[in-house]
Amino acid sequence: MKKNFSKIKSVLVLSLVLALVISVFAGCGNKKGKQVEFDVSKSKYNNTYPIKGAEKVELTYWRPTTAAVQKSAPNNYGDLPFAQELEKKTGVKIEYIHPSLTNAAEKFTLMIASGELTDIIGYNIQNSYTGGAQQAIDDGVIHQLNVEGNNMLEAWAPDYNALLHKYPDTVLKEAKTDKGAIYAFGTVADDNRLNTTAGPIVRGDWLEELGLDTPKTIDDWYVMLKAFKEKKGATAPLSLSQLGFYNGFISGAYGHNLSFYRDGNKVKYAPMEDGYKDYLATMNKWYTEGLFDSGFDTKDAATVNAQLLDGRSGATWNALGGGIGTLMSNAEATGSGAKYIGVPYPTLDGSKSEFAQASAKFNPVTCVSKQCKDPELAVKWLNYGYTDEGHMLYNFGIEGVSYQMVDGYPTYTDEVKFNPTLTMQEAFAKYSQAGGAGGGGMYRQDPRYLEQYAVRPEQKTAHAVWCDTNAFDHYVPNTGVAEDDAWEYSQLLISIDTYVNEEYIKFIKGERPLSDFDNFRNTLKEMGVEKLIKMRQEAYDRYLAR
Repeated sequence: MKKNFSKIKSVLVLSLVLALVISVFAGCGNKKGKQVEFDVSKSKYNNTYPIKGAEKVELTYWRPTTAAVQKSAPNNYGDLPFAQELEKKTGVKIEYIHPSLTNAAEKFTLMIASGELTDIIGYNIQNSYTGGAQQAIDDGVIHQLNVEGNNMLEAWAPDYNALLHKYPDTVLKEAKTDKGAIYAFGTVADDNRLNTTAGPIVRGDWLEELGLDTPKTIDDWYVMLKAFKEKKGATAPLSLSQLGFYNGFISGAYGHNLSFYRDGNKVKYAPMEDGYKDYLATMNKWYTEGLFDSGFDTKDAATVNAQLLDGRSGATWNALGGGIGTLMSNAEATGSGAKYIGVPYPTLDGSKSEFAQASAKFNPVTCVSKQCKDPELAVKWLNYGYTDEGHMLYNFGIEGVSYQMVDGYPTYTDEVKFNPTLTMQEAFAKYSQAGGAGGGGMYRQDPRYLEQYAVRPEQKTAHAVWCDTNAFDHYVPNTGVAEDDAWEYSQLLISIDTYVNEEYIKFIKGERPLSDFDNFRNTLKEMGVEKLIKMRQEAYDRYLAR
C-alpha cells in the first residue's frame, strides 16, 4: 500500500472517487448490457497462432496508456510496433481504447456506470471494483475464467492455465478470489530476482574517500550520514522521495515496513507496534541533527536524484534503473567521478534484513468482460503471451529489431540499449512489455530482460545485495476483504491512513513529541484500527485456504 505524505488532499480525492464508485456499483444491477453466453465444447477457432478466422472479428480493449508508451505512440496504443507485431502473430485485430493514467479511475467508473463495456478490460479489477474481483464476477461485469464444467482456461488458454498451476502456493493463490475464481490474465513474476529491484543507494566514492566501510547497521548509517554532512558538506545527507519511506528501508531494522506485514501467519499494522515508535525516534534524531532532508514530505524522485547528483545528498532509496542507472549515466556524462552503489537494507545488528521491497508474484492485468462479443477469441488472444513464441515477443520484442539471439541468449539490440531518443524503459514499451513500462502485460517475466537492463557492474552488485533478505517471509499478498466488509474497510483505511500520514510527519519533525505516542495509538484504536487489522487477518486466512 503506497501512501502520500505531501498531498493529503489526494486522499480526499480518493474518498470522493470511492464514493462515486460505490454509488455506481450499488445501482448498476440493471445496467449490464447484453451478456454473451458460451460453451467451451463448441470451439470456433484453432489452437495455434495466428488464429484462423480471427480476421473476421475486431475486439475492443480498454487499457490506460503510460508516459513511456506515449513517447512512441502518442495517439493510440495500436501504433506501437509491439501491438502491430502482436496482431500479426495472433491474427487478432484489436481496437485500443485508453485513457491516460491520470484519469483512468474516473474513466473506468464511468464505463461501468454506462453499462457499455469493452470486450476486454485492462485494469486491476481487484483493487478498483468495490468488493473486488469476486464482486465484479457476481455483478456480471467480468467472466470467471475457470467455471467448473465450462472452464475457459482449460479449453482455450492451456499455456496460461499450466503456468498458474505450476506455482500452486504462490502465483495460483494470488490469481484466485477467496471463492477460487480465476478472473484475470496477468503478469507472472515467479523468480524472486524480479520482485526486488530497488534498495538503499549511497555515494561509494565518498565512503572510500572518508575511509568508511559499507554501512550495514543503523549505527553505521548514523556515522556515515554525520560524515557526509560534516566532511562533504552535504546539506541533506539522506534524501528520500515519498516511495523511499516504504519497503522496509530504515523501518525494517525495527521490525516492520510502515504498513501491513506478517509475523508468521499473523497480520500486523506497523503503527500499532512498539518498533514503530523506535523507528520514529531514529528518524526524528536524524532530522533534528540535519542528517535527513528537511523537505522529506514534499520531495519527488526527480528532485532527490538532482540532490544526489550535485552533492547535496549522499544517500537515498531508489531502483536499479531510475536510481543507480540514471545516476551513474549522469556521473559519466559530466565526468564528476561520483560512484553510486547499492548497500544492504540496514538492521540493528548487521544481520540479514527481514524487510525489503518485494512485489507481487502475480499482477492482474486484463479481464474478459461479460459483454465480450467473442469470449473464445479473446481468451485465445490473451493466452498468446504465455506460449513460447509469445514469451519472446512480450519480453524481448521483435527479433532482428529489438533483440537478436546470440549463442542462445536473447540479446537486446542497440535500438533498445542505446536508442538516441528513447530511454531503455521507453524502448521496452515500444517493442515489448518488459519492465512494466508499457502498463503491464499478459505474460511471464523473463529474468534475462533484467540482466540486460541492469547491465552496469554497480547495478548487478546492488541487485544481488538487495535480494539477500527475508522479505517474502513478511509479505502480505494483495487479498481482498470480505464483500460485506468492503465499504467499511475502505472508509476505515482512508481515515486511518490520513491520520497516520499527518502524525508521521509531525513526529519526525518534532512537532508532536514521542512522549505522546501512546495517545496516538489510542486514537487509532478509537478510529477502528483493530477492526481494520482483523479484516486483513481474515482476508489472509482465506488466502491461505484457497
